[in-house]
Amino acid sequence: MLGKISSSYAAMNQDTPFEQLLRQGPLGTHPASTVTSADDTVYYPQLLTQLSPAQIEVTRYGSLDTEERQALLESVWESTRDTPSSRDYVVTISTPLISRYKIGETLNLAVQELEQTDTGTITPLGTYEQLSHITRSPEPFEIGKRQLLPQLSAVRFLVKRKVAEESFQMGGTSVSSTARLRVALQARIEWELGEMVLPTPMLSEYEPFVEGQHDALPARSYRTVNNPIADFIRSFTGHSQDPRYWYIKEFQV
Repeated sequence: MLGKISSSYAAMNQDTPFEQLLRQGPLGTHPASTVTSADDTVYYPQLLTQLSPAQIEVTRYGSLDTEERQALLESVWESTRDTPSSRDYVVTISTPLISRYKIGETLNLAVQELEQTDTGTITPLGTYEQLSHITRSPEPFEIGKRQLLPQLSAVRFLVKRKVAEESFQMGGTSVSSTARLRVALQARIEWELGEMVLPTPMLSEYEPFVEGQHDALPARSYRTVNNPIADFIRSFTGHSQDPRYWYIKEFQV
């Protein structure tokens, strides 16, 4: 009997977030009181968050093929004198609900170009160690025109790259400066019971949406990048998760 309980518990721990939500929901095999006692305005936004997640991709303008670059320029580029740099960013957001996302109205979108400094040193043992920190976090770009990609359920933006890559070496220490793009989004969707905000935190992480708290762009809470010790601490404490009610991803392209 104990073995069956242990096997069942292990299987639940291996479930995807979507499977956990179904299993612990009102019609699931292991309903949780916090979920079954919730009304539809709490449960269904969590379900829709799992069914229709937002995917964010970033690439360089120069990596697009000729037809893609031309189609993007026709949609978003206003200047007739110059063209984008091959190093400018192309941000693509895709979701089955993309037709319900209205930029500047029901979609809160923030794109920040962070400045990252990498410092590498040769240790006395002859090994190479590198530490990376965010040294500058300017205000987000203003996102204007976008390219609609209905066949991909996506929209695409062109973002100008501003951070210049620099590097120098002194003795056994090398220092380089590069860019890191941070993309954050939050959507409001009208439905039969009012308005839901996506992504909605699920299960034990759920808390009601509060205006003035969850709609403000969360600042980056730590300066280190790819630091194994800091990553372990954040995973142990749970602070590595996205702030509630936001999709946030960072890219180095």
